[in-house]
Amino acid sequence: MFDFEARDSQGKTAALRRLTDLVAVGAEKQKQVIQQALKRTIVDKLVDPENMVLVSHADHIRMRYGDAEKTVAITDHALGQMCGVTHVPKTYVNKLLSECVGMPQDVRLELLTHIFNRHFYRGIYLDKKGQKTKFLHRLMDNRLYGFLSRNYNRKLGTAAMMRPFLEQCAIHRAQPVEAESDALKTSLKCVLPVVFEPVDGQFVAFGATYTNSDFGSGSLLVRGVVLRIQAGTSVVLENKLRKIHLGAMITDAEIELSEETMLRESQTHMSAVRDMVNAIFNKDAIKNTLEVVRIAASHKLDWARLINRSKEVLNESERELLGQMLGMTKSGIVDLPPVTLNDAGDPEANKWWAAAAVGSIATGVKDLTRKLSIQELAGDLLK
Repeated sequence: MFDFEARDSQGKTAALRRLTDLVAVGAEKQKQVIQQALKRTIVDKLVDPENMVLVSHADHIRMRYGDAEKTVAITDHALGQMCGVTHVPKTYVNKLLSECVGMPQDVRLELLTHIFNRHFYRGIYLDKKGQKTKFLHRLMDNRLYGFLSRNYNRKLGTAAMMRPFLEQCAIHRAQPVEAESDALKTSLKCVLPVVFEPVDGQFVAFGATYTNSDFGSGSLLVRGVVLRIQAGTSVVLENKLRKIHLGAMITDAEIELSEETMLRESQTHMSAVRDMVNAIFNKDAIKNTLEVVRIAASHKLDWARLINRSKEVLNESERELLGQMLGMTKSGIVDLPPVTLNDAGDPEANKWWAAAAVGSIATGVKDLTRKLSIQELAGDLLK
């Protein structure tokens, strides 16, 4: 028996049915995401910047290595990483790719390739020891997905780190409710098959979430998560495990390590993932989190402060929606935690309402990185 476990009621029965439905959908989605991760074949190259040649092709630019005839496409993510290394503003690059002061497309692409080629050929790029360095190129399906430092830690691979996360979730009987991936990032959520009621009438599940990227689009993260069962929305808690993809310098000899060798050398990181999942599902840790939810439900949150904290993550229309949701909660139109009323009869937000409302906004966001950032904001609002 867990602290805050819901008492028998019609609400709990309905929540259990809803949770069962979420798990059924989540299990199928998780299978698909796992298969995608296992099928991913990444080809790594250590490349001298002087041997990188950008060429224009139709309406985009491609990468050629030295005198080779074959070229590879460049993803927008990798292009952004190249901008970071060369200090060429990404906004300017975007303009050259779309429209810039009336220049024809061929002229814009010629200018763009010239800028990067001069930077890479004439620029001096040094490692931490002050020596000339190469860059790690991560390719998949003949596309450059990652343009990274040779200190990038490949031992934190998505598929490898996913394994201990799922193993420990299974040991704790946590079941999948959500799984998402795109070309750059993978995210999984598993929750206990238990309905909690930290606030009267508010039914939630508790679990763990895993996020990782093989191409420098964020750290390896393992965190707790509170799932509002009826709404199916998530509030992601503070990091339990955060490992940035930074390690020892990759040597030329190591660039073609076998998958078996990489997996063997990843054991320490895999052990850390196991430990963090176990820490998340510790009964005292669950109790403490749900106690935070209980307190947050009665802690008023100044509206101006809420909007100010949201500005870095929510766009203007989403912040406006947040305000509309406050009024709709008062009218009972949306499924969100109760709000209180001030002396004028206007609804006032509390921390639990704010976290739930922001988590609800996240469900409508298609971009996975933004969605996860909004769910993280929801968790921050509980503090």
